Amino acid sequence: MFNLNSRYVDDAILEASEVLQSTRELGENPRKVIFGGKDLFFKLKSKHLSIKQRQKYKKEWLDKRKGTLFSRGDKTKQGNLNLRVIEMKVLR
Repeated sequence: MFNLNSRYVDDAILEASEVLQSTRELGENPRKVIFGGKDLFFKLKSKHLSIKQRQKYKKEWLDKRKGTLFSRGDKTKQGNLNLRVIEMKVLR
């Protein structure tokens, strides 16, 4: 659906579990956590939408979800392979 590789998916699962754990530690209800925005989710859930409105809300909701990626690196591979930053030393 989102054309993500397994590294992004694993990182997204890790972020979701951390968010759920933090909501439990704060004593909040973890069922209230919705990735992509609560308002858009409940608008999509409404049964009284026209096809045009539903498509608009669904596109907004998917765009919000796409923009919230969490990425971590691996020491054995010298950082994240997707977002590698290399420091270049300039010789004079």
